[in-house]
Amino acid sequence: MPDLLDCAVVGIFLAAMVAVGAWAGRGQSTSDAFLLADRSLPWWPVGSSLAVAGFAAVWYCGIPNEAYWAGTKFLPAAGLLWAALPIVCWCAIPLYGTLELESVFEYLELRFSPTARAVAAGVYVVGMVLWLGGVLVLPCAALGLGGELDLTVLLVVVSAGVAVTLYTYLGGMKATVWTDVGQFVLMAVVLVVTFIIIAANLGEGEGPSRIWEIAEELGRTHVAEAVPERPAEWADAWRKWSFWSAEWSIWAVIPYLAILPVFFFVADQATLQRLFAARDNRGRTFSYLLGCGLTTLAIPLATLLGMGLLAVYHDNAQQEMSPAWVLNSATNPKTGERLVSPDVVLDRETAERLVSDRAILDPNTDQPFTDARQFMNSRGEPVIDALATRAPRQWGGERLLRSGGDELFGRFVRRHLMLGVVLAALLGVAMATVDSGVHALVTLTVVDFHRRFGWGERSLARRCGKLPGELDQQDELKLARPMVLVFGSAVTVVALGVAAFGGGIGYLLSVLNLFAGPLLGIFLLGLFTRRTTAAAALAALVLGILTALWGTFGHLAPFTRLWPLGKPLGPFWPLPLGLAATLVVGCVLGFVVGSRKSRDELTGLVFGLGRWGHLLEIEHPKDEVYWIEIDEEERPGPWA
Repeated sequence: MPDLLDCAVVGIFLAAMVAVGAWAGRGQSTSDAFLLADRSLPWWPVGSSLAVAGFAAVWYCGIPNEAYWAGTKFLPAAGLLWAALPIVCWCAIPLYGTLELESVFEYLELRFSPTARAVAAGVYVVGMVLWLGGVLVLPCAALGLGGELDLTVLLVVVSAGVAVTLYTYLGGMKATVWTDVGQFVLMAVVLVVTFIIIAANLGEGEGPSRIWEIAEELGRTHVAEAVPERPAEWADAWRKWSFWSAEWSIWAVIPYLAILPVFFFVADQATLQRLFAARDNRGRTFSYLLGCGLTTLAIPLATLLGMGLLAVYHDNAQQEMSPAWVLNSATNPKTGERLVSPDVVLDRETAERLVSDRAILDPNTDQPFTDARQFMNSRGEPVIDALATRAPRQWGGERLLRSGGDELFGRFVRRHLMLGVVLAALLGVAMATVDSGVHALVTLTVVDFHRRFGWGERSLARRCGKLPGELDQQDELKLARPMVLVFGSAVTVVALGVAAFGGGIGYLLSVLNLFAGPLLGIFLLGLFTRRTTAAAALAALVLGILTALWGTFGHLAPFTRLWPLGKPLGPFWPLPLGLAATLVVGCVLGFVVGSRKSRDELTGLVFGLGRWGHLLEIEHPKDEVYWIEIDEEERPGPWA
C-alpha cells in the first residue's frame, strides 16, 4: 500500500495532467478543434505522443517484470517497429492525409460501402473499450500493488480513470497530445534513473557487464531460441508469472510484432488520429519517424531494466529478495492452498509458529523443518539460501520463485526509489494510451455514427433549439464532450472488472488478437486488391474474427472437440491467423459475391490506380454522366 507521500505525489501528477487539459482546451468552440486540434499541431509533440500510444503502455509497464523471465527476447520488438515504415510512409500517410480523413473508417466507405464502414467502426469501438480497460490496470500489475480488486487498486484505477476523462473532456486532442509529451518524458527519466540504481547495486563500474554475464548464465540471452528447458517446478513458475512460457518460440513472436505496428498505423483510429492532427503530410511523416525512434530506444532500456532485476536478485538475494518468494510451503490437503501466505513477514516468532505447524518445508527434501534455526541466522533473519530451491549448476543455480513473481519491479522500487514517482510514470503511459483511445471513440461517435448516419441528431437538435439540418461544428461539440464522459466511465468500469477477475498482459493480448488482425485485413484488402467487393470484405471481417476467437479460446471447454492440438495455441498466433483468414476469405469471395467497383471508382484508393487520395468523382447534370478530377486543394470541407 503506498504511503501518504506516495499518494501525494500521484495526486499532484494527476492534478497537473488535468490542469494541462484545461489549458489546452482554452478557446475551443468547434468539434474540429476538439477532435483534431484544427490540424495545426507541430510534428515533434505528435511524434512524442506516438511514443506512448498504441502498444507502448504494455512495453513500459510489462517489460520490467517480463524481461526477468524472457530476457533479450523483447529486443526484436525494437527493430520490428519499423516493419510498418513502407506502408505508412508510402501508402497510409499519403492516402489518409490527402483525403483529409477525420475517421480512418471513412476510407472503408469510399473503398467498399457505408455498411462496411459502420460494421468495422462498431467492431473497433467494442474491442477498444475492452482493450483500454486492461491497459488502465497495468501499472498496478507492474508494481504488484494489492491483490485483485483491493482498496489500493480501486483507488489507483478510479483516480487515473477520472483524471484521464477530465483532461480529455477539457482539452480534446491538444490535451491528449501535450499530456502525452510530459508522460513520455517522466517515463524516460524513471527508466534511466532505475537502470542507474540497478547498475550501482551490482558494483561500481560492473553493472552492465554483470547484467549480461548473469543473463547468459541463467539462459536469458537466447533471442531466437526457445526458452531453455527447466525442471517441472521451474516451468510451472514460468507459466505462473510470465505470459512468455517455455512453449512460446520467438518464431511465433516475430510475425506478431511485425503485424502490430502495421495495424496501429493503418487501421487504428487512436494512433492515426494523432497523425491527422499534424499540419501536413511532411509533418505526419516526421511524427511517425520520431515516435518509432523514441520507442526503439525505450524498449531496449526497459528490457535491460528487467534483466538488471534478474542480476540484482541473483547476486544480492539475501538483501533484496523477500523470503516468502522462495519459501517452500506445505499445502492444505483439502484445498491445495499454501499454508504460508505469500505476504508473510518472517521473523523469529512467526518462524517458530510456522515450524510448529509443519508449514515450512525443506527446499531439497520437501520434509517439514523441525527447528527455525535451520533457516534463521543469529540475528533472527531468514536465510534465503536455506529456504530456496536452487537449480543445478548447469542452469546457473537460479533460485525458484514460488510466489512474488509479479512483485519483482515493485519491491525494488519500494526499497530504492520513491514508489509514488514510479507509479505516476507508469500511470502516465497507461493514461496516454487510454486518452488516445477514448478520444478516438468520441471521434468515431461524432464522425461515423452521428455525422454520417444521423445517430443522436434529433436529440442534439432539440438541445440546441435547431432543426437537424442546421447543426454545425459548435453544436457537435455539445455531443463530443459528453461522450468523453461516457467512454471514460465505460473504460474505468471495464478496468475494475479486469482487476477483479484477473487480467494483465495475457488479457490484453487476447483482446487485441480478436479485433486487430481482422480489422487490419479489411484495410489491406481495400488498399491492395481491386477485386474484393464490399460483401466479400464484410464476410472476411466476420470470418477473421471467428478464426481469431477459435485460435484464442478453442482449447477451452466446450470447444475441445473442435480443437486439433493438444495444447493452447499461445498468445501470439491468433493475431496472424485472424489476419490471414481475413485476407484469404476476402480475396476468394471477391470472385463470388458482391458487385466489383469500376476502375474509375477505385482510382486513388487502391495501390497502382492513380495517385493516392486523388479521386475521380461522378456528377449527374441532367441525363449525362461524365468524370472530373477533383484537386485536393479545391475539395470542399464537410461544412462548406
